Amino acid sequence: MTEGLWTGEWRSNITNFENHGAGTFLFADGVVHGGDTGYFYVGSYQKKGHELQGEFHFQHYSGDPIGILGYATEGILVFAGVILGNQMTIEMKLKDLPTVRLAGVLTKRMDLGESLQSSLAALDRLPPG
Repeated sequence: MTEGLWTGEWRSNITNFENHGAGTFLFADGVVHGGDTGYFYVGSYQKKGHELQGEFHFQHYSGDPIGILGYATEGILVFAGVILGNQMTIEMKLKDLPTVRLAGVLTKRMDLGESLQSSLAALDRLPPG
């Protein structure tokens, strides 16, 4: 099942900038929301079997805008992924500059249907620090 909270790490093919990123995604009813320490994302997706594809708009909101996508402060990323269990391998590319690519792995952390109680219990099990 796709719907839920996912965390991820990915790398960029731009080697002269920071080429590693991490963030969170919430997939629900064909809509994806997410963010990291400098950008937020919102978009849509379609799922067929274990495959997922879609696109999301990203926008810079904090910190230095130089990062995994170079100097891009706003744009659209097109993505495709394959889900196996609680892991999704994902590839992304800038819609307007498809030579800029990202690849990584997302890990499902929680289903949307989980209650607040089980969410809090999961937080209690996290290691300190």
